[in-house]
Amino acid sequence: MSLTVSFRVVGIYCYFECLNLDHLSPKSTVKEVMDAIQSMPDSRFSYQTNPSNKNSVSSISYEYQSGGNAPSKRPYNTSAVPKDGQRTLAENIVMTPGQVSTVWQYYRNVSFSINGQLNPAQNPYNIITVSPGQHSFATTPLNQDVYFPPGESESSIGAFNLTWRMVSIELTPEAAARRATQY
Repeated sequence: MSLTVSFRVVGIYCYFECLNLDHLSPKSTVKEVMDAIQSMPDSRFSYQTNPSNKNSVSSISYEYQSGGNAPSKRPYNTSAVPKDGQRTLAENIVMTPGQVSTVWQYYRNVSFSINGQLNPAQNPYNIITVSPGQHSFATTPLNQDVYFPPGESESSIGAFNLTWRMVSIELTPEAAARRATQY
């Protein structure tokens, strides 16, 4: 079985469009997708987990290349032309009350057709998955909380889309401690 995934990390120009990942399914976890991308030849993508909590991503790196055997794909909605080079973004958890932490957040959505048809703009429809809280990337399947319109099913999926971004939030000391040890 093969799974089609579009993967993006905001801020480091990491964008893989419509990858066909062998041996993965809609029940595969976000981590399994990231591991498959990391192991692809010429992906130039890597991520690290928190040393004390393997269920939490701590940093993501990508080397953007405009040329070569496997040029990077420029994300479709960026105005600037990225310069070649390695980029890394890492979490910064601050334990001091009132201070801002930067943490990773991911979003999942599904592109699909209805009765084999695209929307009036000739684009696929999208279902954005909404799960209360940020579940561990290591245990969250791509198809968790995907609810299709009546009469539609997973067979109408064109691609799963996965986006990571850094967000700035104020964590309570208790929340920061929980994030460091569990998810």
